[in-house]
Amino acid sequence: TYRAEYSSYLKLKYPILRGFEVTTLNNVEYFMIENVNDLVLMSEYIENYQAFRTASYLLVNSVDLNTVSENAFIFTDAVFSGKLIGTTNNSDGYSVTLADGNTSNHTSIFNLKINKGNSYNGYRAYGLFSVLSGTVENINLVNVTINESDITENNLNLSEINTLGAVCGLLEGGT
Repeated sequence: TYRAEYSSYLKLKYPILRGFEVTTLNNVEYFMIENVNDLVLMSEYIENYQAFRTASYLLVNSVDLNTVSENAFIFTDAVFSGKLIGTTNNSDGYSVTLADGNTSNHTSIFNLKINKGNSYNGYRAYGLFSVLSGTVENINLVNVTINESDITENNLNLSEINTLGAVCGLLEGGT
């Protein structure tokens, strides 16, 4: 369900067959990412609608991007200045063992394949968010790969500097 103000941005006509559930924590409204389809939808909305670039998202369950098409998740060139926060969930069927041997109790994004970078102010940025000025916290990113051929092809364009990261390619005041 969308709040009325987001419906006007999207110019939705009801009924809609996809969308986010909304929850409020500490007086902040969060769009809930409950499955991989919600994560893909988040990327689509961030790409296409300004209002969703500053919104807050809550990763309620771990998601595996191997369960959708490799090109389903959009690596947007839009600057993400919202929040993406993981939750504590030990019952979603996923488990992550950390380098120190302990098990993480935060939600995870598995098998992120970054196929292309995005140009931004002289940089070619590769990451879950190409450019981050918001917050990403308490999320495990597991088995992230970056398409080497896109970086090699981009090296021919010496006017851009490659920046790579699992969370973001370029951090502009975010955390």
